[in-house]
Amino acid sequence: MKKWATLIEEIVWYLLLIALPFQTRHIFGYVGGTGEYAGIYCYATDALVIVLLLLWAMRSIREHHKITRDEPVHFVLLIGGIALLSALFAAAIPLGLFGWAKIVEMLALFLYVYRNIGRFSLRLTYASIFVSGVIQALIGAAQFYLQSSLQLHFLAESPLSPFNSADAVLNTPALKLLRPYGTLPHPNILAMFLIVAFFAGIGIYMKSRTFIARLGIILGMALELFVLLATLSRAELVGFALGGGILLLFIYKEKASFMWKRFYEVVAPILFFAAIIGFALAGVMAHRAGGLAYDNSANLRASYNTWAVRIIEQKSFLGVGPRNFTHYVQTTTDPGLPAGDYQPVHNVYLLVGAELGLSGLIAFLMLLFSSVVNAAKALELKINTPEKLDLALFFILLVILLFTMFFDHYIWTMQQGMLMFWIILGILMGLVKYGLTPSNRA
Repeated sequence: MKKWATLIEEIVWYLLLIALPFQTRHIFGYVGGTGEYAGIYCYATDALVIVLLLLWAMRSIREHHKITRDEPVHFVLLIGGIALLSALFAAAIPLGLFGWAKIVEMLALFLYVYRNIGRFSLRLTYASIFVSGVIQALIGAAQFYLQSSLQLHFLAESPLSPFNSADAVLNTPALKLLRPYGTLPHPNILAMFLIVAFFAGIGIYMKSRTFIARLGIILGMALELFVLLATLSRAELVGFALGGGILLLFIYKEKASFMWKRFYEVVAPILFFAAIIGFALAGVMAHRAGGLAYDNSANLRASYNTWAVRIIEQKSFLGVGPRNFTHYVQTTTDPGLPAGDYQPVHNVYLLVGAELGLSGLIAFLMLLFSSVVNAAKALELKINTPEKLDLALFFILLVILLFTMFFDHYIWTMQQGMLMFWIILGILMGLVKYGLTPSNRA
């Protein structure tokens, strides 16, 4: 029975990683508006998370684990407690309680990954993320080529058209160019997931033993890179370049203890593909980069920042409540705008401060600061093991996420972004604390 329970838990974990980009969900209704951020819903991936947590609880009871409190647990309890108080004083309490439940779910998932990292194969974890990224890249490449959705309703693909004003489209003097979505809610979220999958590809390549496997991984990474560039997601592409630079510096510093030749085997062809893809997309990428000054979305984001700062000044202690940002702005701060203009501020740090107050923001920043500092210290240790590269890859992914959080909100507001962030943070902290030694942890 124990072996079956362990096997089921592992399968659910890998299935969650593969299913992460899919949007299959049930919407129960809307509170205080009709926009995405006013919805109360349950994703299929929520069900997988709940199953994982239940299996963990049952295993802990069965094996008589003691509940131990360390630094991450203290931060989790602090953030969850502040979020609950904020939700109870929110203008739209049902929406606040739903937002609190989502925060608690993600914090619990973080603790699960953090405490149980040694129970899973990191090779299969990399493979699950990478394969899911290849699937998204194939869908995104087809969308980019056809300039329409693929009618993949069973995967909850969005209906897409370059002539739909609600879709992410690059307007060039010659044409309207639809940016690929995959099965995700927005090209920016697809771009971030492809970045995660790309770095997972590096991890699985370094662990692969056969030429066929390595060739397949290289081709998959090239496809992911093409669609990543085709998303034209500015912040994510800058973050990707930043992460790539950090990785090169890390490998150069650690070259005496790493498979230097194996690393060049993956870098050389990827740089070759990047040059070809960059040349092919140079025109549209230049237009996208040059359009920032007159981009209407950039002007709206400035308004969102102003709203957030005003809310933090007015509701400095507990904020307006989880998922109450747009509701509060629409009813109090700036009523009368078109419904589509009410969106969460595109800066996670400002959004957390506006919704959970300065107390919640400080607790969140303390968790992030602790994670970054502890990971950086672990990377400074003179340990000549392949696990150090694993630690570096997830540290770089966290850095990219922290950078992107200055420019978009999906890491705090959207299911796929939340899952990416808390899973990566959990894996990173698990590697720092426990390494990859299998054990039974409560």
